[in-house]
Amino acid sequence: MKALELLDRAPDPDRAVRLPRLTVVAALRRAGRRDLEGRATAIQQRLKAEQLRQPRPVQNAYAAIVSSQVQLINVLNIEIAALGQVEAEHFGRHRDTERHLSLPGLGVVLGVPHWV
Repeated sequence: MKALELLDRAPDPDRAVRLPRLTVVAALRRAGRRDLEGRATAIQQRLKAEQLRQPRPVQNAYAAIVSSQVQLINVLNIEIAALGQVEAEHFGRHRDTERHLSLPGLGVVLGVPHWV
């Protein structure tokens, strides 16, 4: 799910509960989920739970941690995609490429470590 997108916009319960319903529905749609309205309603109800709240300083600290972790995960996802491109470009150059690809479930990502 595009949970990172929602966490980036609303890293704490107070901001999360104010997310417009359309924002939640749009994130669910981009994630390929079904029953968008039902899921959006369930998410918004859960975000109203008192158990999610902490004293303001603690909640602010958690929000800062969530924001920094979201940014870190986004950067790592970019790096992983770039590494996947490099692997794909070089994988086809190896003399045993066809043999590796003939094995069920062994594609570029899993096949590269065997010949590097």
